[in-house]
Amino acid sequence: MPVEHNNIRYLERNEIDIEKWDQCIDRAPNGLIYAKSFVLDSLSKHWAALVWNDYEIVMPLTWNKKFFIHYLYQPPFAARLGVFGNISHPGIYKSFLANIPSKFLYIDIALNEGNNEILNFIDQSFTVRKRQNLLLPLSGYEQVQNGYKRLAKRMIRKATNHGISVQKEAGPEAIVDFYYEHYSHRHPHLSRRDYDRLINLCRSKEGGKHIQCYRAISPEGEILAVYLLFSDSRYIYSVLGGSTGKGKALGAFYLLTDAALKNNCNMKKDFLFEGSDLQGIAFFDRQFGAFEVCFPHLMQNRLPWPLKLFKQ
Repeated sequence: MPVEHNNIRYLERNEIDIEKWDQCIDRAPNGLIYAKSFVLDSLSKHWAALVWNDYEIVMPLTWNKKFFIHYLYQPPFAARLGVFGNISHPGIYKSFLANIPSKFLYIDIALNEGNNEILNFIDQSFTVRKRQNLLLPLSGYEQVQNGYKRLAKRMIRKATNHGISVQKEAGPEAIVDFYYEHYSHRHPHLSRRDYDRLINLCRSKEGGKHIQCYRAISPEGEILAVYLLFSDSRYIYSVLGGSTGKGKALGAFYLLTDAALKNNCNMKKDFLFEGSDLQGIAFFDRQFGAFEVCFPHLMQNRLPWPLKLFKQ
């Protein structure tokens, strides 16, 4: 069915029917937890949406404003958004892009794996680059474990031989605070408020149903690594994780990843490793047998000169 421009409405957050919105994301073949209303409410500074017909296809628009300039951005810890729904007619992408309000002078957003056909429908005002994620289907644990590379097996064995244990009862605050202490210097564009938004999401009534927390503990009680995951009916999402220098040397995060995979096997879900654009992270993820899937990242710069020069 052709998609008409005038069938797409721009709605502010307070105009969105949240029940219909979440039902659309749940039904969508490319639905992701990042697009659920409770996640958008927690992680984005503001969000609006484009909605086709009666919430058959939707596109969240996460936005902010600086110096009176409105722009679309990717909220921290929400890896991908984009167009969601049963997209039987690829011309939908052209229509949705045409309906993004002109007040958004700068766009920098990650779409999802189901949106790759957008490459055929963008004009020259947009820049699109292909990004990669790594995915691992979770069947039985024995089958998943058989796909581990030699390095993963060796590091898991090393962590076990050093008496490192896995704790699953840790609260999200402890996980996020550990990550902030050890890794925030690698992400100078993120503020402490961004991490607090993630904690608030995890502590919320709805968010608490969808998180998993893991810590690797030494025999002396030292925290060596942490891992925070989201989950829904289709996917397990790697949100953030890392280890201390000592934990890295002892294979603590390999042990946590193995524990997370084992804990979620037999659920017929896929494990999304996330962050796999980075060479080191991609190398780590591949040690568990994950394979590459691609998604588009969309940018447009219509800022007035000379502001345009600062966002090349």
